[in-house]
Amino acid sequence: GQSHTYAAASPRALLAATATLREVPAWRDNVVAAGAALGEGLDRAAAACNGKVATHGLGLMRGAVFDPSDSSLDRVAAAGRLKARCREHGVWPYFVPAGGVMCTPPYNVPVATVVEACARLERAFGDCAADMGW
Repeated sequence: GQSHTYAAASPRALLAATATLREVPAWRDNVVAAGAALGEGLDRAAAACNGKVATHGLGLMRGAVFDPSDSSLDRVAAAGRLKARCREHGVWPYFVPAGGVMCTPPYNVPVATVVEACARLERAFGDCAADMGW
């Protein structure tokens, strides 16, 4: 999980954070490869929505959101359909209140796992677009 470190944190917490930061460079190659796969996969998922979804982010922190500048979208209905379709396709990203998803896999995620998850997301987004008549 994610947490925050505040001033006057315990020495144990600071030592754990230091040890963790020292390990980050060892994961660089995997982060780059998995991040590229995530970006490509979310771009395909967005394309399945015929221009109604935009992607954003870098590395292993990326997302896809129903276009907030398109006033013709019923983003609440689309978000509900997307959740149902994600459940159907066996993928469960973090759903953001703005109407879309955020994906933040861990540094050690296998690239093949990202590719499979993105293929499921692409199908879910495509089915959502069909449900919405896009």
